[in-house]
Amino acid sequence: LVTGVSERGNQVNSETRILLEKQISDPYNVDLRVEFNPFRNVENYVELEKQVGDSFYLTLYRSSLEQERSVEIGGAYGLDFKVRWEVE
Repeated sequence: LVTGVSERGNQVNSETRILLEKQISDPYNVDLRVEFNPFRNVENYVELEKQVGDSFYLTLYRSSLEQERSVEIGGAYGLDFKVRWEVE
């Protein structure tokens, strides 16, 4: 159970959401993340993330929350390229 900012950073509230995360190792080696609120119709979010280099990740996502769209397509879909690193 989580509260606060959503994965995409655009939903800030204190409502409790359910967060499910699963690493799918064979044969795809991807991380699956699902975030939803079973009690209210707010943003539902699903993403698949795959590491493609030492610090590089590709993320495919679908969100039920549409923002600034003139055409109704049933949600927001996207592919993000992320760079992450750790400093010790």
